[in-house]
Amino acid sequence: MIERGNLHGTNERWAAYTHDRPAIAADIRHFIETVRQDVPLTANTTVLDVGCGWGITTFHLARQCKVQGIDRSPDNLRLNPVRTVSLMDATRLGFADASFDVVLAHHVLHHVVDVAGALAEMARVCRRYVVVADLNKWNPVNQGFVLLGAEELPKPYFSAKWLERAVEGAGMRVIRRRTWGTLSPYATSSALVPLQRKLWFEHPLGLEHLIIAEKA
Repeated sequence: MIERGNLHGTNERWAAYTHDRPAIAADIRHFIETVRQDVPLTANTTVLDVGCGWGITTFHLARQCKVQGIDRSPDNLRLNPVRTVSLMDATRLGFADASFDVVLAHHVLHHVVDVAGALAEMARVCRRYVVVADLNKWNPVNQGFVLLGAEELPKPYFSAKWLERAVEGAGMRVIRRRTWGTLSPYATSSALVPLQRKLWFEHPLGLEHLIIAEKA
């Protein structure tokens, strides 16, 4: 994860939210199943998890695919339960062209200074698909996190159109754009997971955007 400024304290705070927390696990499994509607994810699919952090997405992907994770933070990587991870910058990926079937960044790009550079590298090392999920700048919950200081970013989050154009700018063809979700998995108790599932429908003020693209 490439950080804007000094986010060490913020990372420590978020690291308490692990892959096995019920709301987070439910959210990531739903995300993977949604991606699977457009992208083949099998035991032989190779996936690069960019900005893998402490493994929220990596853990669940590794149960279904061949996953390699990269992150800029050694502290994050030490917490990641998946061992196929490397210390690396998203704007300088140490892989050959077309190394992975799928290159994915889940809630990472809002931490990246050079978004265009990171997307260009993701497009370079993917064989076919780039998947980007990130937070909606218009969502009230996300705005609340910013106001509370949970995200110390100068321009946090994105509109769906901006994110789509950024992916297209990397030479990719967008095949799916979705905005969905209402309850943040980071602020949802296990008792509210059934309600969380019911609120996964698409709407403009949804919690997050999903962009799926393939090589043009």
